[in-house]
Amino acid sequence: MTIFDLLKSSQYTQKPILEKIVCNVTGLTKTQLFSHTDQAVTEQQVAKIQEMYTRYVTNKEPLE
Repeated sequence: MTIFDLLKSSQYTQKPILEKIVCNVTGLTKTQLFSHTDQAVTEQQVAKIQEMYTRYVTNKEPLE
């Protein structure tokens, strides 16, 4: 899975939050995020992104 696949996924409705989480997990800046959309994301990173996104959206927990 690539960063582009994550960002275009209909599973995530709050795209600005998803962008912040992806930046946090991958260590990229927002500018780098959009210039590296073809970068692969590991399964561990995807799991962390999904966990953080669910905690924020569903449980209303703040982003770390």
